[in-house]
Amino acid sequence: MSTTAVVIPTIRSLEFLKAWKDEFRDCVGIILDDHPTRHG
Repeated sequence: MSTTAVVIPTIRSLEFLKAWKDEFRDCVGIILDDHPTRHG
C-alpha cells in the first residue's frame, strides 16, 4: 500500500477540499504556512 501526500500552501483557498473530499479521502494532508516574510 502506498501513501499519497497532498501539500497545500495556505495562500490558497481551502474551499476546494469540500468538492475533492472523496478523492483525498485516503491522502495525508499537509498545510504549509507560506508567509512572504520570515518570522523568528
